[in-house]
Amino acid sequence: MDFYRGKRVLITGGSSGIGLATAIELARQGAKVAIAARDGARLASAAEEIRKAAHRAEAVVVTVAMDVTSTASVEAGVKQALEALGGVDVVVNNAGYAQPGYIDQLTEADYVAMLEVNYLGAVRVIRALLPHFMERRQGAIVNVTSMLGFMGTFGYSAYCGSKYALSGYTEALRQDMLPFGVSVHLCYPPTTKTPGLDKENENKPPEAWAIEGSSRAFGAEAVAKAILDGVQSKRFHIVVGMDSGLIWLAQRFAPWLVRWSIDGILMKHLKQHGDGRSKLAAKSEPPPAAPATPTAASAPTKSRADD
Repeated sequence: MDFYRGKRVLITGGSSGIGLATAIELARQGAKVAIAARDGARLASAAEEIRKAAHRAEAVVVTVAMDVTSTASVEAGVKQALEALGGVDVVVNNAGYAQPGYIDQLTEADYVAMLEVNYLGAVRVIRALLPHFMERRQGAIVNVTSMLGFMGTFGYSAYCGSKYALSGYTEALRQDMLPFGVSVHLCYPPTTKTPGLDKENENKPPEAWAIEGSSRAFGAEAVAKAILDGVQSKRFHIVVGMDSGLIWLAQRFAPWLVRWSIDGILMKHLKQHGDGRSKLAAKSEPPPAAPATPTAASAPTKSRADD
């Protein structure tokens, strides 16, 4: 319990999901935490939640407004975190999202956007922190990828590409940091109950649902605990749960078996239900407009900008 006491930790994507759960656990263990995200209001709310959950009046929680797709924003945010915490001992690159879809329907912009956040976002943060870590010759870098960072599956071509890129980069980063005493860690979360998952599920192809089947979704707290345990024990590969571990081993040593199993599920689903494109398109169509009434006509409509 004392390993993280006094440690200074920067977490991207820290206002919700795995990032927030990791920040809460760190604050409980006495760490000083800086959470970074784009939305200032959500950051403030998350910081209050961390302080309450930590049950420590003296808990240090810093909020950093940061857009990982912008080098200038990342550099400014890292500078703010370094100054507010007096340095950074651990960085957890957790910012990321998934947009599933049929490979012929995802646009080039979809691929670029996920690369910008899921891959280059982490690279930007690490590049901004490397001089600090290399000069001190210590520190820990955690990159949160996904189980789809070591195996591909239907409907996730753009997401897999971005997460595979992060996995490969982290493999090289580990060796680059060996001479400087900086530990590097790569976490492969399985399906995890987060607000991001709820958004992702809105447009998930039926074929992807069939492959996912009845596999359980982990709580963000379980992933956070695995990350912190993995860093403390200096594990490079961090896999969450025994079932995820078995899949990781199978993909590593018998990838043909994994492909055979998943392909079988997919082909059975297609035989029974056919192509899911029309069903997904129908699901996404807006409902017919209701007849206008004087009350409805005068009522303001809520746009996405209000969220």
